[in-house]
Amino acid sequence: MISVGATVAFGPHWISASIAGAHQESPLGGVHWLTELGLRHRYAVLIGGLVFVAIYLVLLRSAWRTGRARLSLAATALCLTSSLLRPWYALWPLALAAVEDDGLAAFAAVALSAYVLFADAIVL
Repeated sequence: MISVGATVAFGPHWISASIAGAHQESPLGGVHWLTELGLRHRYAVLIGGLVFVAIYLVLLRSAWRTGRARLSLAATALCLTSSLLRPWYALWPLALAAVEDDGLAAFAAVALSAYVLFADAIVL
């Protein structure tokens, strides 16, 4: 029903636009920042992945020692190091921060949300 309404409203071109748009680089993610600094996209993705793995390993070690998973911080790191960051992705860390009793994670999630919402309003 939704696809019929979208086709009536926007024509059949919405299908190809939505598929192509989902696989393009976002001007919000960490990989984009690295490409703006002059790195090739391939190396920017590699560095973004390595940074995320390093943050994840630190969070994993912290979870092992304290028993707190800190999933919101992991989701925030994933969002910031990805090459495809859309504004609605900030909902993941926010939802996880709402469940966890972690002030740092809540601050990071709200800061990420503010960044993607304001950047989306200005850049895109």
